[in-house]
Amino acid sequence: MNYHKYSEEDIKHMIESGESSRLEFKEDSVHNDRLAREISAFANFKGGTILLGVSDSGEIIGLTRDDNEERVMNICSLLIEPRLIPEYELMTADDKKIARITIDTGNEKPYAVLSKGRRNYYIRIGSTCRESTQRELMRMFQDSALLHFEALPSAAVLKDLDMFMVFEHFKTYRGIDLEKLDTQELTRILINCAVMNETEQLTVAGCLLFAKRPDRFYAGAGIAFAVIDGNDFADTLVKVAHFNGVLIDNLEKVLDIIRIYNRSRITGLSDKGQRLEDYEYPFKVIREILINALIHRDYSIEGSQVRVFMLKDFFEVRSPGLIPNFLTVEKMKMGVSYYRNPMLMSFFYDRGLIERLGRGIQMIFAEMKKHNNTEPEIFEQGGELVVRIRKKILNSKD
Repeated sequence: MNYHKYSEEDIKHMIESGESSRLEFKEDSVHNDRLAREISAFANFKGGTILLGVSDSGEIIGLTRDDNEERVMNICSLLIEPRLIPEYELMTADDKKIARITIDTGNEKPYAVLSKGRRNYYIRIGSTCRESTQRELMRMFQDSALLHFEALPSAAVLKDLDMFMVFEHFKTYRGIDLEKLDTQELTRILINCAVMNETEQLTVAGCLLFAKRPDRFYAGAGIAFAVIDGNDFADTLVKVAHFNGVLIDNLEKVLDIIRIYNRSRITGLSDKGQRLEDYEYPFKVIREILINALIHRDYSIEGSQVRVFMLKDFFEVRSPGLIPNFLTVEKMKMGVSYYRNPMLMSFFYDRGLIERLGRGIQMIFAEMKKHNNTEPEIFEQGGELVVRIRKKILNSKD
């Protein structure tokens, strides 16, 4: 890995700027356990730097021990699991020795601090380090593919399952007539497909796909839709709608309402005499963005819905959860993908809604270039992944 080499001026500028989500000051009198917490929290976040020999207030104290490098490496090997290998660089500032410890974002997270027979997990929140909540820990396991939240039990049970919907899906898309099976065989298939578990609780995925009222058991099951007259989210609302059914129904209903507000103009006739139309937004792109939002969102963030906005000049979908740390927008544009919810993906794949080749982001970039020579905007904001596309201005004939 390539690290930026810092000069004394760089270090002084960092100190003057103060502690942040990526920078921590510590005197080398700090207890080993405390230093382990700070290092692991950075590895569980997006990486960061610890300046050893600097007080919390930013005063350059200098190092008082000769064994700090060996000490830091031992902490990372013996007190943190999986083990970490940070970069350690000895530097001089104001004629005093300080150490710069650089921690990369970990690719084996979550990292635990071993203390008194326990494994404690820490995260970075702003300029502070604190122990993670159960939800935050589950999210780290989920991002590392060690746990899929969709496979956990929901509050729904077998009687809450819409069996007509289940029978129809398996018969139509998997060629299995569940109605002809006895109870034991039916139960075995539903467990093997992760619709429910051995105690007949529906999984989160099973609830979202087949429950009679998924919103009764999972607060973030729906899609919120709004049309806004302007380019500011505080502008006048033209239309608001909420869809709280199963995922497939929500998708179809929000696509239907988008068709109404996605203006078009006739550009001519096909060879068969059919109207050719040009739309403000390419429907293929809208559909792909919405499907991605539903199957890749972080369902461990239970209080939030996928939100869809149509404003004056752009269309935007906001999906709860951030991109996993090992994935970037640039990697996504190259076709690199991560399946946060593989069970949901399999049921969407049954219906031909996805192809599981990781080409969705590449497709929307290519389609938008053809549509109006713009690029989709993909960014993180307020704990959500935002995908925004720009409207094509139709001429005066529309």
